[in-house]
Amino acid sequence: MYTSYIGKRFVSIYNERTSKNLSAREFFEEHVFEQFFNHEKYFKWVVNSPFVQSFGKKDKPASFKDGQKKRLMKLLHKIEHEPIDSHFAIGFPAADITEDTSGQVSNLAVSTETEDIFASWIGAGFGLKVAGDQVWLINDDEILWTIFEGWKNYRMFLNSNGVDLKPNDIDAWNSVWLQFSFDPDKISPRFMLPEYSEVISKGKLKGIRALKPPSWIRLLFFLAVHFPGKELMVYSSRYVSKKQKAETIGFIKLVLPEIQRFLEVFKTIIQKSKVVSNVRLLDVYESEFSIERAAQLGVIGLRAIEPKDLRNYVSGISVPSPSIEFTNLIYRTWIIAMLNKPELLALAREVAQWLFDYQTNSSRGTRNTRDQHIKEVLETKNREPLLEALIKIAESDPMKAEFVQVVKDKIMQDIASDNIRLFVYLVRIDYNAAKSKK
Repeated sequence: MYTSYIGKRFVSIYNERTSKNLSAREFFEEHVFEQFFNHEKYFKWVVNSPFVQSFGKKDKPASFKDGQKKRLMKLLHKIEHEPIDSHFAIGFPAADITEDTSGQVSNLAVSTETEDIFASWIGAGFGLKVAGDQVWLINDDEILWTIFEGWKNYRMFLNSNGVDLKPNDIDAWNSVWLQFSFDPDKISPRFMLPEYSEVISKGKLKGIRALKPPSWIRLLFFLAVHFPGKELMVYSSRYVSKKQKAETIGFIKLVLPEIQRFLEVFKTIIQKSKVVSNVRLLDVYESEFSIERAAQLGVIGLRAIEPKDLRNYVSGISVPSPSIEFTNLIYRTWIIAMLNKPELLALAREVAQWLFDYQTNSSRGTRNTRDQHIKEVLETKNREPLLEALIKIAESDPMKAEFVQVVKDKIMQDIASDNIRLFVYLVRIDYNAAKSKK
């Protein structure tokens, strides 16, 4: 189970960086138990584990610390003497093969060392929560170490008398802390809780501060900026409280160089644009796909981060936007990054302006015909129909015959057949923009 792998990996990192030689059990007792569970506000709520079970009247402990010691002893006994069960081995299947455990159950006898079980508790502390309750585990030394360094700060906030912070939310804390640790634009070298949390306004937790986990796309952008050139493997799952079970997406490869290329293209385009915005792309970008849908593509790269409502916009469906010009920049950026040919941006703008002039200069008798010609260009998805549509317009506008020849050469030489649709998207975006300014 991957929690064990991550746990053992981090113990190795910890021993290497501190010149210690802790076992998984020793690390669990010294760091995970002490920080996660030996306080009234927990880091994590492990369903049906000894740490969440109450005592009977006869076993009632003398104090909280005494009770936690008894719970720890009960956990240690289970690990050492009972068949493995997900209630005390995090990320493992249930002992009963009839239970629903996301297909992890097997009737084959698999040997598991007690160190693997202790490691599962360690690994489960390194989750990165994204909006939608998905939790990512990433095997990267720097990410894991940064998360570990943030644990003491989460404990400080949970124990603070002046802050009422929601407990059992270590996964959200890890995501927030990781972003804070690498953010070059943070206004303070100290962690400012109000920037990363919000007060719950209703329900049983009304008045308590809850951390705001990032969207999966924001976390993806963050990783691309701070870990450029890497292809990180992520294990993603989420726990469904109502069903009391884990739903697993599994392993997803993050192709960060592709995302990095997108961000670099955006920076170049916005610098040349007249659009000025102090809004960071990370704060406003929305993807068309959920993380579950994106994962179905096999890898998460450029195709998986298609901007939200791009297809609706180029199809003429109205898309509400606080700044359509800024939205157009995002759309153009993604398409250019997909085509990987920035020079096509200027070509698309020229074609769009030509089409706009062609329509604007039409007489009453030719308007319907010209509108139909333009529609044929903007709705095509393949190379041959696109060229035919452009040639048809050129026949009505002989002055542009040479220009159409240039466009034809570019389409034939620089755009793969399966990317014609994307180039037409660029043309439509600029054509729509020209019409909106009319």
